[in-house]
Amino acid sequence: MTATKDQTQLHERIAATRRFMAKIGSNKIACTEKNIVHYNWVRKFISNINTLDREFSLTSSGAIALERVLGDRPAPKTTAEKQAYAAFGQIKLMGLYQQASIPHGIAPAQVLVTKKSLSTTEGFANIQGTMKTIRDLGGMVVANENDTVATEEIRFGDNDTLSAFAAAADGADTLILITDVDGFYTANPKKNPDAKHLPIIEHVDTNIILAATGPIGDHSRGGMETKLEAARIAASYGIDTFIIDGTSPDCITEFFNGNAQCTLIKSTAFDHYKGDHRKLIDIAKEDYLSARIPS
Repeated sequence: MTATKDQTQLHERIAATRRFMAKIGSNKIACTEKNIVHYNWVRKFISNINTLDREFSLTSSGAIALERVLGDRPAPKTTAEKQAYAAFGQIKLMGLYQQASIPHGIAPAQVLVTKKSLSTTEGFANIQGTMKTIRDLGGMVVANENDTVATEEIRFGDNDTLSAFAAAADGADTLILITDVDGFYTANPKKNPDAKHLPIIEHVDTNIILAATGPIGDHSRGGMETKLEAARIAASYGIDTFIIDGTSPDCITEFFNGNAQCTLIKSTAFDHYKGDHRKLIDIAKEDYLSARIPS
């Protein structure tokens, strides 16, 4: 079967990756509904990622979810409880990565950051230097939000956007967001059978943004909004973003072998928004509302 133009372009871009940041969500670490930890997924994923002939680092959620499962705790009700769960859970999360990494002779190194620590030139340079030194010492960077002190991260809390900043600090050329869908669709594929998968996003416009957010703030896509915002941040550093399905722990090798459906959001897709510091979703909603107001 002859490869399509999109398939050829995807394969070429994937093959060109030399250093990447992979973001792993909480649902790949633990499931609070079923009260289980995904030990096998983490072990197999770490095993697979270490077979790749590429440099990499991780941004990982999961501290609070791990503490709920392993600490046998109910859902936190207050910010203080969330912060305390994160404090307990960070140790458990790094223990999980440490056990998975031992067979491969690598040492995971935790880098806790906040938006505030990345918002200044000095703070960014400090994290950049830390990541470089960890890499020079043969370690594996595992970045995470410092939820024990950063209340804003917990309230709006998703590591997608943080992973974009971390990718930039680590000098990555590619950001890989590992989630529970195989890319970006024109609508929620679970609700709309006519939703179309987009293998490559060349240009982000209002339709793309509203597909991620839902009409005027309907977050039915379960986090695609933050993934688009992460891609925008990554793009400002010249980093391309991929969205891939992480159901299988083999997802990372399948991706680099060209066998996984995914979406590439090009860094150039946001060129027309350069210089405007408002979030893209705010711009899209304003455009959407303006179009619906009768003249």
